[in-house]
Amino acid sequence: MFIDRNYTNTTYQIPQVSDSQVSGIGITSNGLNIFLGIQSRVLVYQVQQANKQMSILSSCSTNGSTVSQFIFSSNETLIIALTTSQLIQIYDIQNLNSISLVGEFTPYSNLNLKADISTYYNLLYVVSGYSGLNIYSLTYSNDKPVMECSLLYQNQPGQNLVDFAKSQNDHIIYAVDSVQGVFIFNNMHSSDSIKKQSQSDFKYFGLGKFKVKLYITSIAISPLDLFIFVGVRSQGIYIFNIEEDALNPIFFQLIYYQGNPLKILAYELLNIDVNKQETQFVLSKSSGFLLVDTNNFQIITNYTLINVTSQCKSAVFSPNGKYVILIYQNNGLYFIDVQNKSQPFVANYYKTSGAEMIVSSKIQEYIYFIDGINGLVIIDGNYLPELKTVGNYYNNIWLSHLTLSFDENYGIINSLDQNQVMVIDLEIKQNPQLLSSQNFDSQQDYLKVGLYYEFEIIPIYKKENQILQDIFIWKDNKLGKLPIWINISQDFKNLTIFVSKELLKEGYQQGILTLVVKNCYQLSSSDFLVSTSQLSVSDLESQAIWLFLIKNKIISQDFCYDDEKNYILPDNVSQLFDLLKSISDSSSYNRTILILSNVQQILRQSIHYSPIKFNIESSLKFDMNDSLNTIQSCLNEQITLVLSFEYNSNLIFVNMNYQNSLISLYGQQSNTISLKSTTQNLNQILQDKIYYYLYIKDNNSNHIQNNQTIGNQQIQIELSDGINYNKQFIINIEQAHFLQLKRDIELSKPLQDQVNFLSPGASFAIETQLSINFDQRIFLDPDFNTRNQAQNGIQEDQTINDLSIVYEFYLMNSRGEYELVSSNYFLQFDSQNMRIIGSPPSSLIFQQQNYMIVARTVYCQAQDTFYLKFDQIPLSYVFNIFLKIIGPIAFLIGVYQKRYVFYNMINKKKTLYSQEKAYIYQTYRKKITLIGDELIITQLFFEKFLKIIGQPTIIQSEYQQIQEAQIQRFGKQNLQNKIIDECDDIKERLGSQNNSINQQTKEIIRQKQIHKLKNQEQNLMIQTQNQTENRKSQIRRFSLQNQINFKYQSSQFDQKEQNQNKIQKKRSLSSIQSQVDQLLKSKKKIQNLRNRKQILKRKYTWF
Repeated sequence: MFIDRNYTNTTYQIPQVSDSQVSGIGITSNGLNIFLGIQSRVLVYQVQQANKQMSILSSCSTNGSTVSQFIFSSNETLIIALTTSQLIQIYDIQNLNSISLVGEFTPYSNLNLKADISTYYNLLYVVSGYSGLNIYSLTYSNDKPVMECSLLYQNQPGQNLVDFAKSQNDHIIYAVDSVQGVFIFNNMHSSDSIKKQSQSDFKYFGLGKFKVKLYITSIAISPLDLFIFVGVRSQGIYIFNIEEDALNPIFFQLIYYQGNPLKILAYELLNIDVNKQETQFVLSKSSGFLLVDTNNFQIITNYTLINVTSQCKSAVFSPNGKYVILIYQNNGLYFIDVQNKSQPFVANYYKTSGAEMIVSSKIQEYIYFIDGINGLVIIDGNYLPELKTVGNYYNNIWLSHLTLSFDENYGIINSLDQNQVMVIDLEIKQNPQLLSSQNFDSQQDYLKVGLYYEFEIIPIYKKENQILQDIFIWKDNKLGKLPIWINISQDFKNLTIFVSKELLKEGYQQGILTLVVKNCYQLSSSDFLVSTSQLSVSDLESQAIWLFLIKNKIISQDFCYDDEKNYILPDNVSQLFDLLKSISDSSSYNRTILILSNVQQILRQSIHYSPIKFNIESSLKFDMNDSLNTIQSCLNEQITLVLSFEYNSNLIFVNMNYQNSLISLYGQQSNTISLKSTTQNLNQILQDKIYYYLYIKDNNSNHIQNNQTIGNQQIQIELSDGINYNKQFIINIEQAHFLQLKRDIELSKPLQDQVNFLSPGASFAIETQLSINFDQRIFLDPDFNTRNQAQNGIQEDQTINDLSIVYEFYLMNSRGEYELVSSNYFLQFDSQNMRIIGSPPSSLIFQQQNYMIVARTVYCQAQDTFYLKFDQIPLSYVFNIFLKIIGPIAFLIGVYQKRYVFYNMINKKKTLYSQEKAYIYQTYRKKITLIGDELIITQLFFEKFLKIIGQPTIIQSEYQQIQEAQIQRFGKQNLQNKIIDECDDIKERLGSQNNSINQQTKEIIRQKQIHKLKNQEQNLMIQTQNQTENRKSQIRRFSLQNQINFKYQSSQFDQKEQNQNKIQKKRSLSSIQSQVDQLLKSKKKIQNLRNRKQILKRKYTWF
């Protein structure tokens, strides 16, 4: 039955011509002729609108086949028919009263999805799923309406072509693979141009850059060849401009469509629903529905919904039969009141963008509505036309289809986009619950580059004569042998793949590995039997053909066709003709050609190629959005991370120690850093930050200065592991969360404040020892200290040269400029202890000196100034000046001989040292003023010295002169008494002085020993510390293993050095002991001299 959409309540019913079921239908563009495909026949009907009748015009035999699809040529003179037996037939329909079958052949593929004929009817284009694009050459016979067909072109397996469209001039064919994208075939308009094409001579146009991850379902071309339209499920229609360059489509627009555009060209979808009483059924059409009486199949209502742009997808009765519910995709629900069949009207409307499917309950008063992304909505039918929802199931994915159980307590919902099937508990309609779900999506399963995978190949629905013959790789749009990183067992059951980076294009993160399995169906002697109207092959001939193919090695020993051999040889025709002639005398040469063509088709169908696709993904990633695991790798390999600033950039990397990694700095100004370590260590380094510095060279001071502005400078990142392709990125420095701009050295406290705290006003005395100790943490590297605290609290010494702080001591000269302090300056700076020591000379009295300490590294520096005022005068300095002035006067007034008494009273408890410097290997001269009996002692020393060197003494003559002068002045008796008194006085003083000298000598010896030991110990400590610091600096510049070995050697060396220090200390103590013994001997000599002095005094008692 057919309904005229232009007339209401008009139907055309074809009289029943047989008991066969109609399997295919085709209608001419004017709608006046209808073609029906039934078993073994094609019927042609003509519509007579005047009397509303349909009459049969003609019929044609299909040679036992059943036509399932009719395809009209552009001028509707030919029909291409696809049959259920996978035959392709061509009918001449120029005379509708007598159509004829002009061509019939068995195509290469067992699955033929779409066919079309060229403008000049000489080429037939067929897409056949995994068999790709097949092009057949059509030739006509002049003497009778018979068309012959031969395979002209077939591209290699590996593509799942589901639809195609060709240009008006037949030059270009656009075919779509459901996953890969669009394949463009050029120069397909003539047999000559096609013969020049190779199997891999086509262009691939992928849709990956548009993030197309789901299935491509269809393709169409605009009438003037301006655009192509690619339908993608759940995304919509991608439109590409081909006007300027048909071989390079340019993206034009995306028509977003949350559905499945199976066909972009307009066509009607029929959906039938029967009411509970089974008295009526509703039939949906593109713009409305038809209500049909089941008793006489008369149309009760033909309803068209106006002002709706989308297509009606389904129509169902409400549970009570009062309403017909229409769903329009991207539009919504329409409740049509059909209680008055002659005047239906829209009772209510519900807007929604889903509307995938609607099911009306047959046992309850519920309506189940699949609303796409909105999930499952259960509607109470008792409240129609008002929309009252009972329950809802929602899981944030696009739902497509619902299947109810018989009792409607359970429902199976699937999502085509997510490849997910869910079982829903519908017993409680108010609260549908998910019982289980299964995701069949394999797109998220990726094979990682650098890993081994093992697979077992198991054929599904394997036939008895089916064997797996070989496996190929699909690469560069052609079949190839398996590479060395893919191994297959001899029985083709086990497959081992080492995923190579060759599967990915350089710069791409993902790719596809396609393996093509070649299946062979073993041929038997009966496979070449043919029984058609055009050709008949007997059992005996079939067996002879089979033996002929085996003899010529076209069929191998395992009875499989070897498609790599060229079986169309010039001798094959004559040999086969002679063979068939020997069997049947009626066999002609033309019949032999037909048999050979049929054999060719059978051989082709015995080989089947099945592609296996694997999603490939790089095992090395660099994710800027993941601050914890920026570098991601599933391989246990050392990874090299290289960071590079621009060539002309003023940015440099800081040379510092990064945990457990091999570091290299290179480039003109260290603008490139290379870090090699494990993934875990590199991620830890990126978390702790990689330090860089921005500098400007100061030509005046040659100091590096930090500039805190980096602008829009970029950094290049390269990641490599030796397995994957190197990853290269260029990003702005502001986006690199793992980079840290190095800060300057910070001053914790001004130097002047510390000086003032030690001596208010920075006032110090001349001719006295000066020592200023600064805080050793006054200059700090903030980044270095922060990094040490972050690394598990382990404090790291600053022994790397580029980060070690070096100190310099400067003095302001008379020109107001700072210059380095020389080595012979009275103040010296100890950088290890942050101490200034020295003795200011008297020449700086009442002067102020300005100083500066500079702390610098390779990358930054800091400095601070301070001043010292030398305006204090010590008492000893004043007394020395006083003695120099008063000495001659005291001598004149007669107290010159007693001046030592005053001097001794002042300095009784003091130990005085010379403030002058004595230099090693230089002559030292000193004039000493002798007071009291020290003159006599000195004279005795000198007299002893003269005797030793053999010079005459002058002591006696001098004493005689002095005595004569005193006798003349005081008289002999008075002088004698005076001498006796002086001798007694000298004796008493010598006794007390001897005790004092003994105590002072002991104290001097003890102080000298302590002082010398302290100096030696301090020098040894400084020397040991310097050696240790230098050794640590060397240790950091070696790799981890070298560090361990070096530390072990260092520990032995330290032990040895400690032993040497102990020996040296013992030697020093023994030397000091010998010096003490020498002092004791000197004391004894002094005592002997004093005794001699007493003897001399006794000799002159005659005065």
